[in-house]
Amino acid sequence: MRRLSLLAALVLVAIIAAYAWALWRNNRDVPPPPRAELAARLERATGWLETHMSPGGDYRHPQLWWMIRQAAAHAGSPRLLAFYRLHAPYLRSQPTFAVWSGMFDDTASVQLPPPGRLPGLPAYDYLLLYGLTCDAGWGRAPEVTAQLRPDFCSAPIREPQCNAFQLLGVRLVQRNGCGDRDRTAALLGQLQDDTVTWLSRDPRVDDAYILRVLVLLDSGAFERVRPAWIRRILAAQLSDGGWGDVQPVLRLPDDSVLGFTSAGLVHRRLRSDFHATAKAVLLLGLLLESRHP
Repeated sequence: MRRLSLLAALVLVAIIAAYAWALWRNNRDVPPPPRAELAARLERATGWLETHMSPGGDYRHPQLWWMIRQAAAHAGSPRLLAFYRLHAPYLRSQPTFAVWSGMFDDTASVQLPPPGRLPGLPAYDYLLLYGLTCDAGWGRAPEVTAQLRPDFCSAPIREPQCNAFQLLGVRLVQRNGCGDRDRTAALLGQLQDDTVTWLSRDPRVDDAYILRVLVLLDSGAFERVRPAWIRRILAAQLSDGGWGDVQPVLRLPDDSVLGFTSAGLVHRRLRSDFHATAKAVLLLGLLLESRHP
């Protein structure tokens, strides 16, 4: 029992020390990564997508495929565009694609069913669909009106990505001119402030961290993104070219890690996934577009 208590104490000390070290690295001043490194990282990530995303596979989240399409356009990557075009017919054949088609075609005329006719949507999808269509009925839905308030993510129980998803949706509302533009602009600024605070205080480079940096870039706040945040995301790219949702704290002899995810402390092997990788790919595309050769 005494040995177990000692081991638990050592693990706790290691976690605290790792957090303090990560917090320092997260907020230090460093130069931005060079364009050549960003381009090389995107090539590696594209290789992961080509290897692990088989045609006819996972199209449950069209927003992720929109990120791939946008990344290809922003980065001017023929290889990434070819990957997207390979999957586009399968994506468009999905039963739910019609309601999301506005993300892929600016000229698409989308007729949304009443909000209650699409069960199982997370709250942020309500806001995204409203932002895509400016549909008045969806604009009155409680799930949308709640997210057009700055305190939506301050409730005690919200997912770690809440603020970032809200910012992504509000930015879409702003782009398409839905609702009160002055109110939307004010909300956007407040959500950017909140996102910067999150990034400054939470150094875990997980899926939520990547999304926070991405939405700051996507909402035009390039000057607020610290080079250290970009460098830490690049450092989290795994050897296969993708990204995962674990910030390692302790590496164990069996090649597993004890680390943090968006959901808390876990023990697992590091592995790349489509969610984190698609977000990182769009982040890289935005950075490459913003820089001259």
